[in-house]
Amino acid sequence: MASTVIWSRWRNRAHASAGQTIRAAARIWPWLQHSAAGLTAPRKASTTASPQASAGPLRTRLEQHSSAELAQLLDTLCQRSREVSQQVTLWLERRGQAPAALKATLSQMLGRAHFRDYQATKRYVASLEPMLDALRELLAEGQAASAAELADWAQQRLIKVLENADDSGGYLGELMGELSTLLATACEQGGMPTPALVKLLAKRCLEDEWGLYTPERFAAALGPQGLQALAEVVHQAWAKQPSYPPGSPGRRGYRGESLDRVMVELAQLIGNPDWEIAALSRDSRCGYQCLLAAQAMHAAGRVRAAIAWLEQGIRHYPDDTRQHVCLARWYWDDGLEQEAQGLLWTHFEQRPTLERFQLLRQYSGANWPHWRAQCEARLSAQQAYGHSVLIECLLDDDGLDATLPRVRAEWLNASFLEELATRCMADHPAQAIRWLGDLLAQAQETASNPAYHDVVRLLRKLQTLLPEAEFAQRLADLRQTYHRRRNLMLLLNQAF
Repeated sequence: MASTVIWSRWRNRAHASAGQTIRAAARIWPWLQHSAAGLTAPRKASTTASPQASAGPLRTRLEQHSSAELAQLLDTLCQRSREVSQQVTLWLERRGQAPAALKATLSQMLGRAHFRDYQATKRYVASLEPMLDALRELLAEGQAASAAELADWAQQRLIKVLENADDSGGYLGELMGELSTLLATACEQGGMPTPALVKLLAKRCLEDEWGLYTPERFAAALGPQGLQALAEVVHQAWAKQPSYPPGSPGRRGYRGESLDRVMVELAQLIGNPDWEIAALSRDSRCGYQCLLAAQAMHAAGRVRAAIAWLEQGIRHYPDDTRQHVCLARWYWDDGLEQEAQGLLWTHFEQRPTLERFQLLRQYSGANWPHWRAQCEARLSAQQAYGHSVLIECLLDDDGLDATLPRVRAEWLNASFLEELATRCMADHPAQAIRWLGDLLAQAQETASNPAYHDVVRLLRKLQTLLPEAEFAQRLADLRQTYHRRRNLMLLLNQAF
């Protein structure tokens, strides 16, 4: 019923004004040309010409026809395609200068909030491009107030659509970002008085989970006084949230995190470090959040408070390497070299890794021989796991030649041993052949497709190291021993 009313309204307006219809057809013809493919005889698509390039000749041809003929063509296209009908109606409503009618047409384009899969969301976003064009035209004509009102209204509709859509491609999110930018531009052009904008953003910021109404986006429209007023309103709502110092039970909540982020952004825009630090430290139930709060304290010149806060964070979240790196750097800058080294040694001792070994070396200075010996003793006590990390650290510190005598292949996993053998291929081929041969013997015992691929990869490496006759004999022996493994034989035939 609604579509019949729209088409009837369109036909009445089309017959009433020949010049308006011709201009409408010429303007939307590039888009209609694609939609009308089913109405015309098949023709070969041009590989070079674009709709924009062909618009001139098409317009000349269209102007040779009467308004009634063009109206009939557009009417047929509208009946064949709902999107064409919506776009033509939107164009006509824009020319009618009736805000209520324009909003009604946009409402029909936006549709209802229901589940849309990936492809449906992509098509839906493509159908909304004319909406953005219409709002941009309003701005260009100086109707900033109407553009701002419609942009905010459409954004709230799209938020409901987004909550029910598969937007894994990001198409809808990108369009909503453009709509927010358009809203901010309209406000900058006087589309909304500052007190009204503050009231609107105060409400939207508290509800925004998508980053569409960020204070930074609207900073130019708000101005310094508007930003201060918005910050005070948001701070009142933010202050009602509970605080969670480091070590508190539970996990950070998304809702509170979103409001903290808005408060931090406002505090930075108005230059209020107290509010920024308070927002960053309100919920410190993870190591990274402790780090952010400590960095804000440090940037504000509160060095001792920053160090104390970060020390507390490390006690409760000892696995976060970023905290240790930051605190060690602050210790080092303050001349507390022993404290920095002790901190990083404790960090390494808790869970030895190459990254932590490198950090300790970076801040050890002249004490590196002592700390290196401590690291070697710690890793040697862990045997298999410790040996892998030990070899990684020695390779990084001493190089390949000095490390090889200390390698115990039986304590290394297959992937690391293969990596080590590959590094030996250039300067230590005999060692590489021995390790690759051991790995090959292990891989060929397993009857599985992944193992067969491992066999082929190892054979290719051995082919570059062994004499041709020796490699051919090894390959022939392998074929004879495992000739019943069809998939392995197929891979060998393809590779060699």
